[in-house]
Amino acid sequence: MSATEKGRRQRAHALEQVIAYLLSEGLEETGLRRLAQAADTSDRMLIYYFGSKEALLREAFAALSEALLAKLESQFPKAAYSPKKLKKISLALAEDPAALGTLKLWFELLGRALRPDAPLKVQAQQLALRWESWLATKLPEDRRGEAPTLFAEIEGILLLYCLNH
Repeated sequence: MSATEKGRRQRAHALEQVIAYLLSEGLEETGLRRLAQAADTSDRMLIYYFGSKEALLREAFAALSEALLAKLESQFPKAAYSPKKLKKISLALAEDPAALGTLKLWFELLGRALRPDAPLKVQAQQLALRWESWLATKLPEDRRGEAPTLFAEIEGILLLYCLNH
């Protein structure tokens, strides 16, 4: 195995470990040393692999979001679902324990993104737009303009579900 391949594998492993840590612990204790400890590496190696703590967290959230969207895509592969059907996705999604952890982390990210000068605010905005865009592709063409409102409704349903579970 080449040094480059070994480095890629170590980076991927570190990212997987950080994601697992975030899902179990949330964002409260996300100092670089704590993340490095969770990733079985040093803080210097995390900076080498990702450039900064913020870049590492951005990549972790992007990976979690893409995994959730891929799961949804496999359950809803075609377009032209009604908004009512798409709202049902939210409850099915929230009842999946793996997805519930991601959703709770999402809401924690949103809460932090509301703070002034939040380092992950842009990431939260980008992820929200990504989800909204995905919803638009699932609506009938003449109803795609409803995606922002539908996203807000689904997010509200999911937030209430997370609060109660």
